[in-house]
Amino acid sequence: MQISKSYFLKYQICPSYLWLWKNKRDVVPVDEEEVIKRRLEQGNEVERYARQLFPDAKLVESSGITAKRDTERLVSEGETTIFQATVKIVETYKCLNINTQKFEHLIHRFFGDVKLDMPLTAPNGTSYIPSEWYVVPLDVLNRTINLIISGEIVHYRYDSGLRDIVLVDD
Repeated sequence: MQISKSYFLKYQICPSYLWLWKNKRDVVPVDEEEVIKRRLEQGNEVERYARQLFPDAKLVESSGITAKRDTERLVSEGETTIFQATVKIVETYKCLNINTQKFEHLIHRFFGDVKLDMPLTAPNGTSYIPSEWYVVPLDVLNRTINLIISGEIVHYRYDSGLRDIVLVDD
């Protein structure tokens, strides 16, 4: 699942706010100018921190269709870390009849060792570290979601060294 900086920040405000923003935007109040400005500042803060973590990453400085072409070129050249890249959603999940709090708790517990440790500043000025970002291969995430849906997740754990799911010894 791909998540943008703006979606992440909306989720930090309130998970329901993000859901409304994505599914019923007409009922979401228009942001005040200062709130928008603060969100942009937070997005820039996230990017500055990410650039420190990945100093050799490439930056796409173009926009529109040119940015898409530049991103595709960098990917074809083997670049793996690209800032301001154009992206496409590679996976979405429908998890029906699952308690969302339980689902979220399972994800947190399962991937707790690989949570991205990135301090941010909330709109009110307080510092926090997001608890929703994990560094996990997409295929592992796909298998994890399927294990949660099937109920088999209790028999497995994530091994951060192997970067894979392993069966728990009983």
